[in-house]
Amino acid sequence: MGNEPSTEVTEKKRVTPVLQQVTKNNIDDLRKVYVSTFPLSYNSEFYSDILNIYPKALSRVATYHNIVVGGICCRLEKKTLRDINQGLSPTNSSGYDLSFSQQINQLNTLKLLNTYSCYIMAIAVLEPYQSLSIGSRLMSYIIKYCENDKSISSINLHVHVKNDKAIKFYKKYGFYQKEFIKDYYYNNPNIIPPDVYYFQKDLY
Repeated sequence: MGNEPSTEVTEKKRVTPVLQQVTKNNIDDLRKVYVSTFPLSYNSEFYSDILNIYPKALSRVATYHNIVVGGICCRLEKKTLRDINQGLSPTNSSGYDLSFSQQINQLNTLKLLNTYSCYIMAIAVLEPYQSLSIGSRLMSYIIKYCENDKSISSINLHVHVKNDKAIKFYKKYGFYQKEFIKDYYYNNPNIIPPDVYYFQKDLY
């Protein structure tokens, strides 16, 4: 049957997509979703790490009529000074003591250094099912989880500069462009141009 939806796909109000933990029993179905929707392929280590290394709560498959039709996979990354984009110098460039507001900024920097970013490695929904708000359910799940975990201070991802639909989707959830990265996909000739935006959603 391939990726064609069942006849019930038009009866959107009768069936609610279900989010489930990624397991060895559905990882191959998740792989098929990603292969069908992305212009690049992930190696076997990517899927192995989802099962064995990354936090299980940060990856979910979406099922519709017991068929895996979408998924989101994330990992945690320790915050660095570069991520926060602030310095820790005790004085400003003029050599004078920092103002009170600058000291507060540095205290906030130190606080953020002890937090994590939830990096969205991949989120996708098979095209025939994209009208069922499955992507929204996946994103909302991750945002809610991260908001409840105070060790996570932001959610981040990369998005292709020409993927207007995805960019609009992410902005709807409070993501903003933090960086432009040229030639991010330099080794993949199928992605033109090879440039991406680095998006971030601040949680606090």
